[in-house]
Amino acid sequence: MTRPRKTPRLEPGRMRALLRYEPETGIFRWLGRSTPNARVRAEDQAGYVRPDGYRCVVIDSIAYLAHRLAWFYMTGAWPTAEIDHRNGSKDDNSWINLRHVAHQLNTQNRRSHEKGNLVGLLGVDIKQGKYRAQIVSAGKKLHLGYFTNRADAHQAYLVAKRALHEGNTL
Repeated sequence: MTRPRKTPRLEPGRMRALLRYEPETGIFRWLGRSTPNARVRAEDQAGYVRPDGYRCVVIDSIAYLAHRLAWFYMTGAWPTAEIDHRNGSKDDNSWINLRHVAHQLNTQNRRSHEKGNLVGLLGVDIKQGKYRAQIVSAGKKLHLGYFTNRADAHQAYLVAKRALHEGNTL
């Protein structure tokens, strides 16, 4: 049985020969001396935004997530955990907006509801004709109460989130 080939990691020298990273804006720009193809000009913004909102930069036919590339550019090491966008904007790759965190802390910084949530608010659903607020903390689902108003249910969730989720930046 053959093992799948591991994709080679980008080397710092190759990255710096192709790209310039602007830490204040989070933008990667192609350098003039080594653009990857004829359609790209020097100083063009590198990458594209995927349907899920994350920016990708393709180098040598390999797509790299820009937030992970920014971490590599600034630290010289590939991230060993997840890179979280503090403000929740997946295309804001400014250095001040990025943090290296464990998966649990990254998920605590969620700002949008799950697909299929009919209420449209994080931490709130409808149960028996009332708005139910709940949160997961330390692997356990905590019931926060039933409310007649969806805004009140969401406020209860936000109060609990700020108290229970250390990774939260709301």
